[in-house]
Order: sequence, then structure tokens, then C-alpha cells
Amino acid sequence: TLNATARAGSEFVSWSGCDASLGRTCSLSEVKADRIVTANFALVRPTNDAQVDALSFGSFAAFEHNQSTENATTELGEGVPSCDIDASNSVWFRWTPPVELAGRRVTVGSIGSDYDVVLDVFSESQINGLTELDCGIGTEAGLYRDARATFTPFFTNQYLIRATGYRGMTGQLFLTLDATLPVPEITRLEPGNESLTATLTVSGAWTDNVAGYAVRCEGGGATVTATGAGPSVAVEGLENDVSYACTAVSLDVTDAESAASTAVAATPEYTANGLPVWLLKEASDRGV
Repeated sequence: TLNATARAGSEFVSWSGCDASLGRTCSLSEVKADRIVTANFALVRPTNDAQVDALSFGSFAAFEHNQSTENATTELGEGVPSCDIDASNSVWFRWTPPVELAGRRVTVGSIGSDYDVVLDVFSESQINGLTELDCGIGTEAGLYRDARATFTPFFTNQYLIRATGYRGMTGQLFLTLDATLPVPEITRLEPGNESLTATLTVSGAWTDNVAGYAVRCEGGGATVTATGAGPSVAVEGLENDVSYACTAVSLDVTDAESAASTAVAATPEYTANGLPVWLLKEASDRGV
């Protein structure tokens, strides 16, 4: 009796040369001379190895996906990424953007993968076929594990994402798609007469999505909001000598908001000759 055991990345298919076989077991009734018995195996390819079998992410605004690309192949006539003609062995994904992401920059990334990846994104049309929108190979010389491709989707279109191995590499792919608005930081909150001016900074990925900012200040039972292109936004119409806690959000072209920043507190106050009243009084009392 013989038993067939597949190695990782392959699967048992069939026996030949047995007197009887059942699954992975081969039986020989009488062996009076040399006999050739063959166990046939096949490589297990990723289920999204072919474009037609692209894994669908539906219409989620963001996703993360982790899979093995071992034994991935390049289809006949598939073509190569425009940013790396030596790339081969690809897997495919399909995505339909939700309405709220129309006009917002979207980034696909491979950060966290354990091999060098080349990413490209295509718009899919029944009339024009595939049109490559962007191709990314990473930012570190000789290390493509942080590849990114960026594009602006229209919610009526479908998009194909291809992850291809640099020089045919395969491994564990970690793929992300996000159109997140980065959260700004209030680095300074300057008091003025019935006003507070917030100085904002924003960093990280997806800063291209920021079209402006909104600053909200709460105090004295009221909330006052001001918007602007930044990096400074003045909130006016506040009450002097009342403490306000202010937060900021990033806005995209549709006025969708990011999460709010950490609150910063300050108090508007009347100034004369550029100095606060209390400081002028103290100087007067001292005869300065």
C-alpha cells in the first residue's frame, strides 16, 4: 500500500499503475517484478491568478487583504506593468468605488508584504477594455514592498488592481486600499479679539485628498465653526474672556470630514496696542 502526500503549494491529483486506488492510497495486490507507479500532483495556484477570476472587494470604501501568491503565473498576452517590464506572476482584484469616494484620491498599497511587489490599477470598460491609470514600484531602492498606486475613481466605473512580483517573486501579499482623510493637528491656537486662529499641520498618506479644513470651538454654551484652505483658520465671533476648546477636521472636495483632532484650549481677549489688557494694566500699575 502506498500513500501520497502533497507538499505545500501542491495538491494530489491521481494515481497511475495501481491495482486499486482510493483517494491518496494506492494498493498493489501482487508484485512479482518491477512496476512503475506514479502519483500525480499539480501546483495550487491562487484563485485570483487570472484576470477573469479577479477577487472582488465590492464597494467598500477601504479594505485590507492578505493572501499567498505562491505559484501565481502570468497569463498569455497579459502584458507587463508600465513601471517595471521585468515583473511577472500576478494576482488580480476588482473594486467598484462607493458614491462618497467620487473625486477623492484613492491609494492602493502593498506595505506589509514579505516580497517585492509591483502594483498597477486599470479602469475597466466594455468598449475600451483596460486602461492603466497608475503603476507603483515602491520608494526604497531595491525594496518594492511599499509599492503604491494612486488614482481618482468615478463611482460609475469598475477598476482592476494587479499585484505582480518584481522579477517573478511570490510570497505573502498584504494589500490595502484607502481614501482616508488624514486627521490634522492644531499646532498653535492664537487668541485675538473675539477670535482664535488655529495653525494646522497634516502629514502621512492621502494628504492629496485634503481640500480644506474646518475648526470648531466650543465654549460658553456655544459652538462656532470656521473653514479655510489652511494652514491657518481664524474662528471669529467668539466671546472674550471665555475659554474655548477647539478641534479641527480635514475636508475633501465634497466637504466630507476626517476624524477630529485632539482639542486645544485658548481664551479670546481684547488687545490694545498689540498687548492684552491685563498686561497693560500691570505695566501701568508698576509705572512702566
